[in-house]
Amino acid sequence: MSDIIEVPITIASAPGANYLCQVSIAATTYGPPSIQDNSYWFSVYDRSTLAQVFSVVQAFKADTVPADLAGKFNTTQYFLVVATRTLQSAYVPAGALHAFLVDSGSSTELKRLTQSYQQIGCGRLGIVTYAMAGVLGPGQPSHASVEASSISANTSQFLQATLLGIPVPTGRLYNPTPLTPPTP
Repeated sequence: MSDIIEVPITIASAPGANYLCQVSIAATTYGPPSIQDNSYWFSVYDRSTLAQVFSVVQAFKADTVPADLAGKFNTTQYFLVVATRTLQSAYVPAGALHAFLVDSGSSTELKRLTQSYQQIGCGRLGIVTYAMAGVLGPGQPSHASVEASSISANTSQFLQATLLGIPVPTGRLYNPTPLTPPTP
């Protein structure tokens, strides 16, 4: 088992209730457990099996980390995917949620939304979308940033990336990475 395996992942964030919000890993598609406006959908996947192990929608809470994310799933055995639905700019991540997302791999796209909100204000930005994928666990991530955002969104946002399956003694561990170039 010396070869690295590439598995495609696509994350769709929705600017409204009638738009697509989903995660596709290879041929398997996941949707949020409920449809709520002004929300974050947090889904967690096992890095060795790519099975979804946790899925929750959190609405109107921009500074709170769901308890299971901060607790039992916050280990490097899992990776996190975040997608938003009809997120008003006043609800860009702040406080504990912002810190947690940065620890999990959020980077310049999150900073872009935060800076826009702080300098321009919520009344002028409209609906924003955000998507990210990153390995969970304490400390700064060692993987490349996988994220996307948009301001004044009026269509679903699609974030395409690659899950690289790295051989380890017990099998493989998949890491979210930016989209890799095509192979001939």
